[in-house]
Amino acid sequence: LGEGLKVNAKLTTLDLEGNQICDKGAFRLGKALEVYTKLTKLVLGGNKIGDKGAIGLGEGLKVNASLTKLDLNKNKIGDAGAIGLGEGLKVNVSLTKLNLWGNQIGDKGT
Repeated sequence: LGEGLKVNAKLTTLDLEGNQICDKGAFRLGKALEVYTKLTKLVLGGNKIGDKGAIGLGEGLKVNASLTKLDLNKNKIGDAGAIGLGEGLKVNVSLTKLNLWGNQIGDKGT
């Protein structure tokens, strides 16, 4: 799916809520965000994304300038993943909404 995003010119919303996406899939989506410039909304709630996947998405956020909404509710993201997302947010200029409700983020990740 991530590879398909790299060549699709029209998709603006991708909703993959409630699937079985783990770190590997989220990391690949993060890589796709680095080159795909049309996506404005990515919904990944209710999956099995942990810290490694969140870090990969954070890497994609560093480069992506089109995504405005990222929903990661009800995953398995902990402090390290939140920090990785935060690194991406430091340089991202487009994201206006980030949903991390229902994850495992503690004091270190806030």
